[in-house]
Amino acid sequence: MITVGFDPRAKEDGSIIEVAKQLKAGGIQFIELCGGFGPTWTTKINEALDFAIPVGAVMYGPEFRKQLFEIMN
Repeated sequence: MITVGFDPRAKEDGSIIEVAKQLKAGGIQFIELCGGFGPTWTTKINEALDFAIPVGAVMYGPEFRKQLFEIMN
């Protein structure tokens, strides 16, 4: 298991896609994203990797949205 941390505000610089490509090239079998990346970034990474490996995301229920928002801002 390899864990990579990103500042949620840094999504737009494309670095997560580059890291995903490096992980795939290194033999990673799947990628699980934090729910904070949401379905848009899950899709962007899947597309960038040509759907070659599974890319999914952990999601949290609505009861945690306020807490997660406070953490990520």
